[in-house]
Parts: sequence; structure tokens; C-alpha cells
Amino acid sequence: MVSETPELPDLDEVQYVESPVDKLPARVVGDWSEDKHYYLNHYINIFETGMHKKWASRAYIDLFSGPGVCMSREARRVTDGSPLIALKADYPFTDYYFSDLNATVVKALKRRCEPFGSKPGIRINIFQKDSNAVASEVAAMIDAKTLCLAFIDPTGLDFKFDALRALTGGKKMDLIIHFPIGTAIKRNIEKWFKKDQSKMDAFFAGSEWRGIYEGNQGNLTNLTSGLLGLYRAKLAQIGYAMEPADAVQIRNSKNVPLYALLFASKNPRGNQFWKKIKQIESKGQRSLPFD
Repeated sequence: MVSETPELPDLDEVQYVESPVDKLPARVVGDWSEDKHYYLNHYINIFETGMHKKWASRAYIDLFSGPGVCMSREARRVTDGSPLIALKADYPFTDYYFSDLNATVVKALKRRCEPFGSKPGIRINIFQKDSNAVASEVAAMIDAKTLCLAFIDPTGLDFKFDALRALTGGKKMDLIIHFPIGTAIKRNIEKWFKKDQSKMDAFFAGSEWRGIYEGNQGNLTNLTSGLLGLYRAKLAQIGYAMEPADAVQIRNSKNVPLYALLFASKNPRGNQFWKKIKQIESKGQRSLPFD
């Protein structure tokens, strides 16, 4: 869904705005969000096209779901957010797990999910909880015979690695992860380094990142490579393969790197799917260098 919008308030000052399409809250995002959703949409389609006949039970997990609709700050355009992208797939998942901490946002998402929840064979679960708290609850609802895709898309470093471990343990689950090297980490790493415990320690489930920062202050390229390498090692500990060279770098309209989309899977087939969708890039987005 894409819709042009007329008069709106100053979108630099608000996190949500009323959508002119359905009068429910829309999340205000930068235009670059459409690039992120481009890759998500294409992976969902190749995932479901290839797997819907082989797996009777398939789950989509989005623990930072938002209200399901976005309003672009620059273009002032209404587009589907990640929940609706997943619900509108050519071959829908059988089970959906959405969560957001904001009660108003959750209420809007429930309204937008109603037409899809009435379709046979589709079960939609929506939580109003912190993502770290709900991860193990969602994991307990998914059995080992379900093939899963989880979209981990916080605005910062709000999803702890321990929660990721709890979500994925014993599951056949591919991951698309928002890795905010160009925004949250770059702006705050010096401040976090000075604290005994910080979001970085929880994000990486350890303090190894501190040595990487100490050795690469002033060299963002090497710092990025080092932190991605550390995250890769952490994922390997819980059974995942992730190639930093396959990360997609998302940039804003001024070509400033904001974050990377990482892909990780326990099965080589998933990594093959990701490489395939990357062959057709969104607006010339480039892979994140890792030397």
C-alpha cells in the first residue's frame, strides 16, 4: 500500500501521526525505511514461495511491530509497515507473532490485522510487552516442526542477545536483524564505554566490544568490521551462520550510513535465498564492507 498525503504536522516533531487512509496511527519514518522494507518483502516472498508446500506450519515474528503502517517524513507517503508486508505475502505464513510496548500502537495494529485474522489457516498473536520479556513467551508457543522468520528491528540496541538466544533456541528460524552501527552505536559508544554496564554489553552479551572500541577509536570502518565480526561470533555460538559481507547498508537521503540489515540462518538454504534477493538492489544500496 502506498498513498500520497496532503496536509500533515511537522513530522520532525512526532513519532506517530494519523494516517489519512484509515485514521489510525502511522509510525513516522525516514524515506530510507522503504529500502529496509524492500529487502524484507523480497525475502518473505522467496521464503514463502520456496517453503509453503514443504512446511505445514510457518511463523513470522516481529517484536518491534509498530502500528503496521508508516508515514514517510520526507515524501509524506503512507506505506505498509513490516506486519502488513508479511500479512500480504503471496503465500501467507500460518502464524504471526507481533509485539509493541505502546498500547495505542497495539490497538491500531489489532484493527489493521482484523481482515487477515478472519482468513482460514492464519493465526495472529499480538502482545503489548517489552520485546525482551516476550521473546521466551513467543518461543514457547512455537514447536520444533515450525519454520520461522524473525524480523528484529529495534530503533537502537534495545534487543538483548540473551533474548535472541531465548527466542531461537531449538527453533528452525531465519533472522533479519537491524544492526545500528551508523546511528545508535556511533553516537553513543564513547558514553557507553565509560559505564561498567551499558546497552552494548547487553546487546553483545559480554564486554568484548570494549577491546574492539579501544583499538579502533577514530576509525569507523575498522570499528564497524570489528563489531560485526563480534556479532557474527556470538551468532555462531547459538548455531547461526552470518556473513558480514552480505549485510545491506541502509543510508539516508544524504548518503550517511544509518544501519545494516544482517541476515543469519542455521541452514545454508536461507543464506542462499538472501544472496539471491540482494542481486536486485533497492535504489543502489550497497553491501556493507567487511575486510
